[in-house]
Order: sequence, then C-alpha cells, then structure tokens
Amino acid sequence: MAQESEQDHNKSVLNKLVKGDLIEIKRGKYSHWAVYSGHWKVVHLTGIEGTIVPNSSRSFSVCGVNFEKAAVKEEQFWSVVGDSKADKNNKNERTNRCFKAKKIVRRARSKKGPVTYNIHWSNCERFASWCRYHTKISKQTLNDDNVNREHDALPMQIMARDSELDHNKQVLAELRKGDLVEIKRWENMYSHWAVYSGKRKVIHLTGIAGPSNSNSNSSHLFYICGEPFDKAIVKEEEYWSVVGNSKAENNN
Repeated sequence: MAQESEQDHNKSVLNKLVKGDLIEIKRGKYSHWAVYSGHWKVVHLTGIEGTIVPNSSRSFSVCGVNFEKAAVKEEQFWSVVGDSKADKNNKNERTNRCFKAKKIVRRARSKKGPVTYNIHWSNCERFASWCRYHTKISKQTLNDDNVNREHDALPMQIMARDSELDHNKQVLAELRKGDLVEIKRWENMYSHWAVYSGKRKVIHLTGIAGPSNSNSNSSHLFYICGEPFDKAIVKEEEYWSVVGNSKAENNN
C-alpha cells in the first residue's frame, strides 16, 4: 500500500513538472537530484554501474551505493525514481535567480557523458543546482561536521576520501600562481600535472572526447594517466573539478 501511495504521489509530481524543474528523490538519509528535461525524462549525475573493487581508492558512494565512475545521463523519470519518493524542489530560487527553462535543460545536456565525482564538490545536488542557478549548492554537504558525524554509516573509502579532501584543501590554500600541482591517479600508479593560475583554477593538458568515444585500434590513440583518448587540449578549469577524488600536491 505504501508503494502504491508513493507511486500515485510520483505520478502527481510528474504531471506537474515543467522543463527545468529540479527533482529531489528521497533515498534514506540522502537525496538524489535531477533536472526535468521534458517528455518524462530527467538529466542527472549518477554512478556508472560495473564491477566494484571493494578496496579501490577510486570508488565512491552516491546515496549509499558504491561506484567507480560517474556520468551525467538523460534517462526516463521512472527508471531514475524507482520506488523512491520524488518531489519538485526549486526552493533555492528564493535566494538565487534561475535561468529560463530552455537554458536550464541545455546546460544539463551539455554535461552528458563521463564526469568527475566528489562527495563534497561535484555531487548530484550541486550539478542540478548549477544547471538551474549556475551556483553550485549542496545542503546535504554544506557542513563538513555533519558529514563527519555520519562516517560510521559510510564506506571506509569515503572516510579516507574525506581525509584526502582536508589535505587537498590545505594544498589549495598554500598554492601560489605558477606552482605545479601533481595529482595522483590510479592508486598512485600515474600522476596528472597542472599549473596553478590563481582563483582556485589550474591550467592543464587533458584528453577530450573520453575513453567511451575512443577506438582501441585507432592509430591516433594515446593514454593520459592510464585512460585512452583520441584528442587532447589545454584547458583552464576549477581546481576541484580537475583534482576530483585524487590526492594533490604542490610539486615544484
């Protein structure tokens, strides 16, 4: 009966959604977030399913479920919501101006594909907020102390990740323009390098298109930190979006 009631509730929510609305999906003590893109579809940042290595330093948790990779995907409303309770939640527009509906959906779709996930800085709620308001808001992780108090309910690798987060915060605080940043990848087998350009940004040479679009037999294929790519580019990006879940060091 409870599931039927939630399904009726979700049907009512879906019928009232308009393009660009943010959807909060309750999953235990956490919520998953998505952007409504129309025609019963949503765009959201989610984990990519696959075999999970329990002790992998690259694994992370989305709403308590472990993954190794993340992506922005556009999927059917019902396949994302499942048996959970969904609600329209645009409450942050009380303090933030939102884009027009078409632009919100366009921004969401522009990020489709593999992305970096970080429980604090690049999670599903921050992604949805960025699409609608440009400002990345995550009330679930605004207070680090609240997250720390819940460590006993999180996987051990997340506890280690928070320790790395504190380390990376300290590294960032001490960086000066022109410093070289070494970012450990693939369980310290490789390092990615960047130049700190100030204002929490770095310039780095990185692959574009991504492994999923690469042809393993291509004569143009090359590797960056163990990942195959077809093309490369020099980009200036936010420190946290480049560092992700890895450990960073000032290395001059």
